[in-house]
Amino acid sequence: SAASDVYKRQDKAKPKEIKRIIDWVVVDQFWAKNVLCPASLRKHYPRFYKEVIDRGRSLEEKIATDHRLDDVD
Repeated sequence: SAASDVYKRQDKAKPKEIKRIIDWVVVDQFWAKNVLCPASLRKHYPRFYKEVIDRGRSLEEKIATDHRLDDVD
């Protein structure tokens, strides 16, 4: 979809991570009522990434696997 392409290009999001985040959002009591469109999901994506993808990982693991940092020098 067009929204998915934006996530991949601008946010460097991987489809698997987007799916995990969407799966989490739709079952979360608060966020399921408040994220009703792709723009809202994108607005809160960094927060969801930390909550869903980064949870329980050490800082070293987060840095080593964070593809958002690939082009940062």
